[in-house]
Amino acid sequence: MGQAQLHITRYGAATLAVLRDVVREVKAGDPLAPVTVIVPDHLTGLTVRRTLARGLTDGSPGIAAVDCLTLAGLAERFAAPVFAAQSRRPATAALVAACIRESLSEHPGEFGVVADHPATSAALERVSRELRLVDDATLASLRAEPGTLVREVLRIHDDVWVRLSKHWYDEADLLRAAALVCRTPAGLSPTVVYLPVAMRPVELEVLTALAAASDIHVVCGVTGDARADAGPLRVAAAVTGSAAGEVGSGEASVTVPAAESDPATADRVIHASDADDEVRAVVREVVAALGTHPAHRVAVLYGNRRPYARIVQEQLTAAGVTFNGPGARPVTERAFARFVLGLLRIQRSGYPRADVLQTLSEVPARAVDGSAIPAASWERLSRNCGIVDGADWRDRVDATIATLAAREDPHGYLARRIAEATTMRDTVWWIRDRLTGIGGSATWQEAADSLRTLVSDLLPDTQAARLPPEEQYARVSVLGAIEGLTVLDESAIPVSLVIIEEVLIAQLESATMRVGRFGEGVYVGPVESGAGLDLDVVVVCGLSEDVYPGRLSDDPLLAEAVRETFGEALVTLRERIAEKHRCLLAAFALAGEVAVTFARGDLRQQTQRIPSRWLLPSIRSLTGEMTLTATGFADVSGLTEVASYTSGLSTATHLATEQEWRLRAGLVGWRFADEALTAARAMNAGRGDREGGRFDGMIGVDAARLSPLSEGEYTSPTMLEKYVACPFQHLVNRVLRVSPIEDPESIVQVSKADIGTFVHHCFDVLITERQQSGQLPGYGEPWDQQAHVRLLQIADEFAAEFVTTGRAGHTRLWEQSLVEIKGVLQTMLDVDDSDRASRGLAVVSSEAGFGRGGVDVVLDVPGGTVQLTGAADKVDRAADGTLVVTDIKTGKPGRFMQICPEDPVIGGTKLQLPAYAHAVRALYGDAHTPVEAAYWFVGDGDGRRRVPLELTAEVDTTFREAVGTVSSSIRDGVFPLRPPATDDFSWIQCPYCNPDGLGYAEPRSRWQQLRGTRPLRDLVTLIEPDALATTGDPAEEEK
Repeated sequence: MGQAQLHITRYGAATLAVLRDVVREVKAGDPLAPVTVIVPDHLTGLTVRRTLARGLTDGSPGIAAVDCLTLAGLAERFAAPVFAAQSRRPATAALVAACIRESLSEHPGEFGVVADHPATSAALERVSRELRLVDDATLASLRAEPGTLVREVLRIHDDVWVRLSKHWYDEADLLRAAALVCRTPAGLSPTVVYLPVAMRPVELEVLTALAAASDIHVVCGVTGDARADAGPLRVAAAVTGSAAGEVGSGEASVTVPAAESDPATADRVIHASDADDEVRAVVREVVAALGTHPAHRVAVLYGNRRPYARIVQEQLTAAGVTFNGPGARPVTERAFARFVLGLLRIQRSGYPRADVLQTLSEVPARAVDGSAIPAASWERLSRNCGIVDGADWRDRVDATIATLAAREDPHGYLARRIAEATTMRDTVWWIRDRLTGIGGSATWQEAADSLRTLVSDLLPDTQAARLPPEEQYARVSVLGAIEGLTVLDESAIPVSLVIIEEVLIAQLESATMRVGRFGEGVYVGPVESGAGLDLDVVVVCGLSEDVYPGRLSDDPLLAEAVRETFGEALVTLRERIAEKHRCLLAAFALAGEVAVTFARGDLRQQTQRIPSRWLLPSIRSLTGEMTLTATGFADVSGLTEVASYTSGLSTATHLATEQEWRLRAGLVGWRFADEALTAARAMNAGRGDREGGRFDGMIGVDAARLSPLSEGEYTSPTMLEKYVACPFQHLVNRVLRVSPIEDPESIVQVSKADIGTFVHHCFDVLITERQQSGQLPGYGEPWDQQAHVRLLQIADEFAAEFVTTGRAGHTRLWEQSLVEIKGVLQTMLDVDDSDRASRGLAVVSSEAGFGRGGVDVVLDVPGGTVQLTGAADKVDRAADGTLVVTDIKTGKPGRFMQICPEDPVIGGTKLQLPAYAHAVRALYGDAHTPVEAAYWFVGDGDGRRRVPLELTAEVDTTFREAVGTVSSSIRDGVFPLRPPATDDFSWIQCPYCNPDGLGYAEPRSRWQQLRGTRPLRDLVTLIEPDALATTGDPAEEEK
């Protein structure tokens, strides 16, 4: 029977001092006497080794014969030879995950509808790992639970380990076997259990076996809070055999010395507006601490990895501070891992366009021909092809290639587009075939080799060598995980891409990434990792209530009610919360200087925050307000407030980065010869200018060459109408060539614009064919029956093209839309027959083009001449020679009904008919030929509504003045944002004024400010004449 001693002390330097004394006592002057120190984690083990290496007595550095092991490491040392003798090997994460997937596939049971989802396998794997540490009696009781779900979980768990237990072992097997080995005292050295944490019965059994067989010391750290300390003290009591008194809610414990019973508190509490400002304050604290302390004695601990791990590491990097600790992102979130897992996911989901391109853009991947994949170019190309998923990668690309090949290509641009589309199609289809082959592999070794080869073909070693260091690490981890698939050949599990994906995820989630080397620079890690560190300065961030402890959720497979029933066998929410509290209080006791921070809000979620419940003792101590509640922190003194980003810059005693120093200098009036800063000041000044500037679209004479008044420039009436609707749209779309991006996946129903295109195309093809064959209807003659049949044939042919190019939307909805479109087309012929019969008209042409290689239509306007271009939808001729031009509309009449002699162009928004009148005179008559014009609304009601426009001299004058005003405004570089008068409802009316979909408040306010300025006066007189009455004449205001 061994001797057991318990040493209770506060966390921090005191525990290391006690450990040093205990090891010295155990060695009893023999430097080679073996001692085993069991530590809770590897980080604590490093701290212990480095502390003991400084010597057990002052002036005598060095240590020998001391082993620092975790409990799992000790169990492996003792029990691994036992399993090796039985020819049993470690059950890898890959093997367990594959067995769970196989069990679900064979007998899904209650998991039927979700059995194929990866999250189901992951949740079962997590619960199964916990159940492995449960004793047989508890498992038997769980099987008898009334809930069906619990029994199903146990069924899957039992089935998996029936498959594995004969040839494989896991950590639970090691622990049980180690407990048996430890009962034989031969060869056991004295043991020190350092900083024990809450344990499951199987784990505790190993320590009690050690205590029974050899001398054991327990150095137990305490926080002074009974609930937080209950887990470690329960372990200490069981190991040392000391069970006395009641602590907290009835857990057996030992008596805590009175000197250690007061929980530690923070020395400073800092609060900032959001997490980003909070971390900036943290880094300033670190920079200040580094002035008086070595970096390895300083630590930043965060309450939650998201978003703090990433922000802290980024800000420390910007400040030039060396640091070490867990990586900000797990391996599964690294680009290389996302690339490989993405390849497997796109096969499962049917190769959706967005997912395929996202996957190929994660790394500098290569196409099937070895060229670099231009991800951005393929993104645009795939959208233009209308690709959604699956066979679209072949069919719709082929259709696009055929369309491009049929067009003239004098400069070779289309040939390059065709080559790019071909490469994109071949690459995706090549990946598809390779993945299909991997899924059909005969062995797991073959599947692993094929997957590794595919990854290497897409990202050759020469390209992979250029990846950042963290991605290099991720690549090694992923390729190692792929190699780990080969172990599945020793099972009866068939090859499956789904299993490959789940196995890789299971293996990669256990892979940890580290930044730097422990002891080099500031340590950065979660609060839970800090209890065993030896430090001088600790800064704890992320201590708002919703971050730490956060919202701990119930387990969906083993509910809290079940866990509570079985006490210590299963981890409960209460224990998880107590463990978080213990880690935080331990962090407060780690160092002589402790600062904590929390954010008052979350700008990402637009929510307010309050400090953590466990931060209240520190706040009350610092403020002297012992009854203060969490919501009252802003009303008391004693805390450090960072009111805003600007406030932090202007009031901080230490700044961390060069950027912060530059910004502070800017705040006090310094001026730098910096292009970016100068441009930013110019932008701010321009946006505040009453007369407007280039940031409002008022670019001035730079746009003169873009004006319709410029020689050689062709202008369509539609373009001028769009300018009037929103001048800024003209600048961005027509000049800068930037337009909103539409996802093919989001096209559920054919758009109204495409319906218009469809109707125009079909009617034009019919008239053109009849014109070429000399079969156009004569004066007052109807369309013959063959024309009706042919029009429907044309519709079917064009509909097939619509589907192929992805413009048709969902199949069911498109079928309904096509029926409606065909009805409109048939009605058009009937209405056209009736209208022409009543007036004795003959069809002349459709889509009568002018300008740009056709008949020149030159318009004299105020300020110069404008060359018009476009195409008139339909032209008829009366027996007396009168030309009748019709502009076909498939939408509602709307504002067209406002056309009148006093305002024939509706403020410059309706310019097509007067322009077409000039065009048809040039095409089919002369300057004296009478012309009639009308808008024909074929999709409105019975399709008979027409809005005529009498083309008088006054109308022509008004038209010319409008064209001249718009053309002069473009020449003068006037492109302000002119948002719609009404807010958006189901769609965004002007994506150029409202690109983020948040509304038009700011653009409307700016338009109202600018529309009365001198540069806009002529344009506003045309488009909003009433506005000048409210804004006044700026020339008069200056007098």
